[in-house]
Amino acid sequence: MIGEVSREVEAHNANSVQDDDVKKLDELDKSAKEIGTDFNYTHKIKWMNVTLYIVYHITAFIGLYLFFALQVHPLTMIHSALLVPICGFGGSIGAHRYYTHRAFKATALMRGILLMLFTMSGQNTMWAWVRNHRQHHKYCDTDADPHNARRGLFFSHMGWFLTQKHPTVIKYGRQIDMRDLDADPLILCTTVHFIGHCVPKSTCGMRIPLKSFLVGYVARTCVALNLKCSINSFAHAFGAKPYDKSILPGENKFISFFTMGEAWHNYHHAFPWDYRTSELGMPFTLSTTMIDLCVKLGLIYDLKVASEDSIKKRILKTGDKSHE
Repeated sequence: MIGEVSREVEAHNANSVQDDDVKKLDELDKSAKEIGTDFNYTHKIKWMNVTLYIVYHITAFIGLYLFFALQVHPLTMIHSALLVPICGFGGSIGAHRYYTHRAFKATALMRGILLMLFTMSGQNTMWAWVRNHRQHHKYCDTDADPHNARRGLFFSHMGWFLTQKHPTVIKYGRQIDMRDLDADPLILCTTVHFIGHCVPKSTCGMRIPLKSFLVGYVARTCVALNLKCSINSFAHAFGAKPYDKSILPGENKFISFFTMGEAWHNYHHAFPWDYRTSELGMPFTLSTTMIDLCVKLGLIYDLKVASEDSIKKRILKTGDKSHE
């Protein structure tokens, strides 16, 4: 872990940025409330997607059965089990904290590693993931949010994959600033050649039998996808709101355990630029610990953190009094 002195220095250096970001967040809250949610609107179902996701989950369950019934080689089981959290870092550290929120800076080597791990997770292209998540934060839980939690647990978990986008999502999605990713040749490469990179990297380039593919790719990516989606659904439905009681995201310890610290969600939506995504001392923050390790290795630097003063002010101003 980084020493307390360095944390204080980082917090001090980021203070001016944080004050500006707090003002921007207040403005975003106002714009989000103006958009709201039209409950009279009915999403059109994309039956092809429904069919594909049903087949995907059925084959994933077959893969899970093969895994727990010990029907594949032990090395395949170890490989698959380890890749779930390892590739998860590509999402939690790479797509989320670095590319979406720019919570820190990273060397070219680190960016390449994070892109590779994210691609192996099979969760869309980095460009699309970041655009959706930036839009989610800007218009959280409104009709401009791709996975608006006000439309129910299933919709925010996976239903938004199975229906056509709300016209408001399309309209405001075009306004999301993606110039930083558009100028990144690595992002362009992984976007254009997503399928070509995804499966070969996920299987380590091996020619593998069907059973190993069902376990090592289908089951693994399906488990990882549902864990990620649980943040959009369960962490927006359950949990205390010590930092901002006016929003749906809550502090969900259960989901945080399975997502390496990604579901301390009330804090994250209050301070999205903080690389920790939670207050210091919260359990199950494996992604934060990994970032701290990469700092020591010289792969990550210029961390952004919320100062203690800004956290206390937010708790007193908008919290639900549940903060200990």
